[in-house]
Amino acid sequence: MGWNNLQKTEPKKYVRHNITEGKRSHKKQLVEVYTGVKPDNFKAIRPYNHQRKAEQVSKTTDIIFDMSDAGTGKTFAHLRVWHKRRQEGGGKLLVFCPKSIQFAAWANDVMKFYPEEYTVSVCGAKQKEKGFVPEAQIVVINHDGVKWLSKCKSLKTLLADFDTVIVDEAEAFKNHTSQRSKAMAKVMPMFKYRTVMTATPFNKSVCELWHQVYLLDQGALLGKSFFQFRSAVSIPEQVGPRPEMRIWVDKPGIDREIAHLMSSFTIRNKFEECLDIPPNVTRRIPFHLNPSHMVDYETMRDDALIEATEGDVTAVNAAVMAQKLLQIASGAVYTEDGERVLIDSDRYHLITELVKERDHSVVFFQWRHQKELLMELFDKERISYEVIDGTVPDGRRKDIVEGYQEGRFQTLLLHPKSAGHGLTLTKGKTTIWASPIYQPSLFKQANHRIYRAGQTERTETLMIEAVGTLEERVNVILAERLDKMLNLLELLT
Repeated sequence: MGWNNLQKTEPKKYVRHNITEGKRSHKKQLVEVYTGVKPDNFKAIRPYNHQRKAEQVSKTTDIIFDMSDAGTGKTFAHLRVWHKRRQEGGGKLLVFCPKSIQFAAWANDVMKFYPEEYTVSVCGAKQKEKGFVPEAQIVVINHDGVKWLSKCKSLKTLLADFDTVIVDEAEAFKNHTSQRSKAMAKVMPMFKYRTVMTATPFNKSVCELWHQVYLLDQGALLGKSFFQFRSAVSIPEQVGPRPEMRIWVDKPGIDREIAHLMSSFTIRNKFEECLDIPPNVTRRIPFHLNPSHMVDYETMRDDALIEATEGDVTAVNAAVMAQKLLQIASGAVYTEDGERVLIDSDRYHLITELVKERDHSVVFFQWRHQKELLMELFDKERISYEVIDGTVPDGRRKDIVEGYQEGRFQTLLLHPKSAGHGLTLTKGKTTIWASPIYQPSLFKQANHRIYRAGQTERTETLMIEAVGTLEERVNVILAERLDKMLNLLELLT
């Protein structure tokens, strides 16, 4: 294994190395390692007052839950806390985050704020312990990497020099039964200093906070049993004839009690109060299905209602029905073989017109047919664009973002799970949602790709909504969940 400089480096920003193994003719790349290059005019960046909260809280506790809004500089704030600790003889830093922001947020910020001072290793789940190279003081690994790390026989040896762990976008670990959540619960206690970060801590209920807090203190505050916690903070509500057909509803005022309990180790900075930035305006764009499209939608809806009345409907197949209705409303549906059946493309002509009317925008899509239809129309109208979804490799993502920020593309087609975190797209002034989503976490994070530090103009969020369809209900649910989450965050401010 050795250090090999790539021919394609960016000396003004950083030097990238490949960690490889094998003979020259059969070299296999294992991990990328970056070292920043300090420009001649470099000056240490001073934190904003709100970013100093992390340092203040770290003086009184070893655990921190940072729920500050996207765009408030959480990455720099906590890098700075670790940096000060490191200067005093502290250990190395391990960061868990979505793959999409391993370089874009973490490695990039290390090289921006501490050029030449630290080396950062960026590795995925398949690279295993190879990413823990001795030359790197900071290792950035994607969320799923914790599963192999927890099973690694040399776990204690790998982490021997680390004393700090940061879990970014910690809502990914809110489900205590998932494999990666169980793995993270095993790994976290091995670090003295533990931080979890997310601007969107839950989607539906305060129950989603339990495991994120458990990762910090192993149950000291909210208890070691999720089910006991759920029984204490919520009430079961029957929604069907069978005993298991029930949902848990948060007790009135419980968010205030939870906020009080967590206040000693929680940080919350509101985006609008931290930065002087032009406002963002959100509005719905009503879209009417044409008559034949509406007939197809109503037929599917009526068939679903008949099945619900006459059959044994479970939560699973009820969700499938809703998904089918939303797909039909969006203009297509998929067969059991995954083939697209196009119903109508009027919605995408509308989106294309909205894009043409604006200098720079971003469009979030959910399904393959939405991306494909928009690509076809953009090509026809000669609209310059690029796509970022789960198929785009990291290196290409970086090039796309840089190109967009330089004004080379009029719009970007983005999938919220792949491009909703970490990217700075302040060249854009409009965010367009091709169809509504239920998850306030994805919605809020995605909107902050253009509405963030560096934005100098008024921005807008446009939500396409098919009138008389389930999409209207989805937007109502989204608004209710956003209000619930924001209410708790307000209590922590």
